[in-house]
Amino acid sequence: MTDQLPLSTVPTNLSLALMNFPDDQEFIQKFSDEMSVAIVDCGRFLDLERLAGVTVGYDFDAALASVDLGYESGIATQYTNNGDVVAVAKAMNVLRDGKVMSHVVYNANVIVALVDPTNEYHLDALHIIAHEFGHVAELKWRDEAMPGLMLTRPEGEWVDVTLLQTILTAWEEYAACRMTGTIGDRQALKLRYAAELDRAAGYSLARAQEQIKQYRTHGDVNRLLINAGEPIAMPFKMAGYLLGHLDAIDAPDLLEDLCPVYANSHLVALMSELRKALRNVWSERDAGKGIGVFDPLKSLILQAYSAAGIDLAPGSNGHGYYVSVPCTAETMPNGEADMAIVLLRRKLGLD
Repeated sequence: MTDQLPLSTVPTNLSLALMNFPDDQEFIQKFSDEMSVAIVDCGRFLDLERLAGVTVGYDFDAALASVDLGYESGIATQYTNNGDVVAVAKAMNVLRDGKVMSHVVYNANVIVALVDPTNEYHLDALHIIAHEFGHVAELKWRDEAMPGLMLTRPEGEWVDVTLLQTILTAWEEYAACRMTGTIGDRQALKLRYAAELDRAAGYSLARAQEQIKQYRTHGDVNRLLINAGEPIAMPFKMAGYLLGHLDAIDAPDLLEDLCPVYANSHLVALMSELRKALRNVWSERDAGKGIGVFDPLKSLILQAYSAAGIDLAPGSNGHGYYVSVPCTAETMPNGEADMAIVLLRRKLGLD
């Protein structure tokens, strides 16, 4: 007698939409059948109760734009595309009958290998599909653990909101990877995620400091925090992927061994603490701590800004933030020459 498979958590009324597919009915039917099976199977090990729909399109932007969000948003269809990382799928938050759900959109160009088990990218396609459904499962946990957080602007100053979003991005990728790391080529995924972290670690400090140099001229604090925030935050997101995957497959690897560039960066101490913090959130995610469960991660993001040259200190009575950008040779437009002038002015009591 064989063990019965777990029942799938996929809603029975789920719709699968295919967009801009080639005019080949046999292929369309085969892809639809294979995708439907993949969706149902993912629902056997992931809680996909909040899955509102799935769209697969060869024109990714058009596929994203086709989704009925159920609310107005100017950013919902945006995705990572910074020249280093380009998103190929997205779990979009939607509103259905007053409940936050998720509609997952895939770029057909990268998961079409699903229909051919002999294709070298077949396992990649399976992992991409499962990974996005990991985000659907995480969404349900967060919405139930932190009622009212989803689709609302969190309380607090603009800086608080930005820091929270950075924290959540790292956590979301960690959780999705930890839930789906066994789907696909484990070793290849480990090396791929390690390479992405290494790349982000390699450019993070230099790009952030370049934004600080530009700030010396334009003087716009908000612009500084936005433009410098992207390279500061990206290593945390990439680490979320890698750390989640390593924990999913119980890999003993040290980040320093997997990522040689990272190993010689300013991020090593921060990422060691990030690993502990993410594991703690994972173990305490059902403990009813609410949004406070992310506080240790917020502290790490503040340290990352400081390491780049931007000090963020809470204002009096917890209102707002004081932003300080100390002058250093690395963050002055003309480097040591500008810094020498700054030091001379200080010595003469002119500043």
